[in-house]
Amino acid sequence: NQLTGRIPTHIGQLAQLTELFIHDNQLTGPIPTELLSLTRLSVLHFHENPLTGTDDFERLVQTHIPGCSMSPPF
Repeated sequence: NQLTGRIPTHIGQLAQLTELFIHDNQLTGPIPTELLSLTRLSVLHFHENPLTGTDDFERLVQTHIPGCSMSPPF
């Protein structure tokens, strides 16, 4: 895809989102905590992006969206 820039915080408004595949891009900055409101999210692939705060975010996902499968390494 070659996406660049930050992940927009309004992504947290996509309440029906179940899968998010944005791996192998050039997304930068922190992962927005607004993603934690996506309780239907079952698959989250962020790897191969120069994002910050990934360790903390992975722990938060395990707490807030326990059924969500993440793809390390970031």
